[in-house]
Amino acid sequence: MVTTVSGPGQDDYRFILRPDRSLSWQGNLVFVGSVAAIALTIGIGFAVIGLWLVLPFAGLEVALLTLGLYLTVLRRHQVEVVSVRPDAVEISKGVERPGSGPRETTSFPRAWVRVAYRRAEHPWYPCRLVLGAHGREIEIGGFLHEAERRRCATALGNLLGWRDAKSMPGDDECGHCWADEDKL
Repeated sequence: MVTTVSGPGQDDYRFILRPDRSLSWQGNLVFVGSVAAIALTIGIGFAVIGLWLVLPFAGLEVALLTLGLYLTVLRRHQVEVVSVRPDAVEISKGVERPGSGPRETTSFPRAWVRVAYRRAEHPWYPCRLVLGAHGREIEIGGFLHEAERRRCATALGNLLGWRDAKSMPGDDECGHCWADEDKL
């Protein structure tokens, strides 16, 4: 999901990139709780009739499900913020949590920054949205859907005034046709 926010100045913009979240934290807790209740009820039932070895495996199943769901939810709370100011473009990456700041921040001079939409190294991987200047590049929006990534690239390219001509002539090498943001 891409959110665009205008800043206090006329040329200040922020693009906030977040992955889609299909279920809230409370929804995940309800899911884990119901699976745990079912698994432990079955495990206790087997333990009562003398098959006690089922109960530890039921507990292990619930623990592994909880760990996997926690790691998935943590990845869904990633956030990338692209701040476009009159003098610089700053990319901040981190995890959306109370009290946590960005874990990585990169800044480029606005006059030199390029927006590129590059073909992936292997045909079945999605294309990459890259911002760069002076030989340094950083990928943004890796968790976005292809159409959202394309819209973000178009909006950034239109805002910054130019795109990397090698990777974005009319139809780019990924097979996508570039259009104005209004047409998307």
